Amino acid sequence: MNTTARKHHEDHTYDVVVVGSGAAALTTALGAIDEGLSVLVLESTDKFGGNTAMSGGGLWLPNNPLMRRERVSDSRDEALTYLEATVGEPGDASNRARKEAFVDGIEDYITTTERYGFEWTRAKNYPDYYPEAPGGKIGRSVELKPVDAKPLGDLSKDSRALLPFPMMNGDMYLLTRAFGTVGGFFQGAKLVFRTLGGLLRGRRELGMGGALAAALAKAVIVDGKAPLWLNARATKLITEDNRITGVEVDNNGAPTIVRARKGVLMGTGGFDQDKARRLELQGVEGNPAGSPGALGQGIDMARAVGADMEYLEDAWWGATVQPVEGGLSSFIVGERSMPHSIMVDAHGKRFANESESYVDLGHHMLEHDDA
Repeated sequence: MNTTARKHHEDHTYDVVVVGSGAAALTTALGAIDEGLSVLVLESTDKFGGNTAMSGGGLWLPNNPLMRRERVSDSRDEALTYLEATVGEPGDASNRARKEAFVDGIEDYITTTERYGFEWTRAKNYPDYYPEAPGGKIGRSVELKPVDAKPLGDLSKDSRALLPFPMMNGDMYLLTRAFGTVGGFFQGAKLVFRTLGGLLRGRRELGMGGALAAALAKAVIVDGKAPLWLNARATKLITEDNRITGVEVDNNGAPTIVRARKGVLMGTGGFDQDKARRLELQGVEGNPAGSPGALGQGIDMARAVGADMEYLEDAWWGATVQPVEGGLSSFIVGERSMPHSIMVDAHGKRFANESESYVDLGHHMLEHDDA
């Protein structure tokens, strides 16, 4: 892990340089390590994990090996039918070949991460966002069982994880009913005993997105020996003979050049924290709840070397509660559809289904504002 500023003239050469430290970035780093390649991970903030560590940590993986092991019906054709029905092909970034690559890569992703100690479990009651659509199902999502943060050593204090206890996605919908239903009460008790059990065994367990970020960090940085540079902001891609050969980095204030023999992976996320850019491209500043490092620098670097962009006018929307005294906004998920509650606008009028996906709710909020 980076602790001292590196000078411009020092030689830093790796097979693969990964910019960002969320799930997309660290998964690519793990794939490179699995191929025997040397890897460097760059993170622009003082915490690793990005939006992943702050998220629910659930992955939508249709026709995955866990389903087959439990004899749950699904297929490649059903997964692709669902993707065509819900995503369609609004642009090249969502073409048929990419959908097929995603679906066909799921088995290798699960089995490879399992070789590195990942313990996956199905969120059996978690539906697709549109289960009524052609090919839609319930129980395709997976998440990690709680992960012990202790093997990360000093790195654990640099995680962006928000929940320092082993909550899982399967807990959420029942916990909102903990004092109103028998099932909710027992689920709350299970979470308490799960937390206490981990402490009694000398573990410091994380759940949800914190678990996913921790498992990836252990596999890549601790076991894979890939250096992680924090406060290392990539500023420019280096090109030679029409190929990317490295990246310029503001490394704790020191300009540094890092060479990449095989390539540079941009896993920097979006630009939800850049309110000026959101206003320009999407017409709304919003109250972002994501990682402070999501400022769009990866988009700028890619554009500078000729990359095409799509969908910048849209987003993975969600409702938030405004922050207090400069803190992060609170992302609203299950709270929207708690029993006996509704959402209304400034005039007291209900304008959306509280239980719809956060993406749909965001679109409906924007459409309602336009009206």
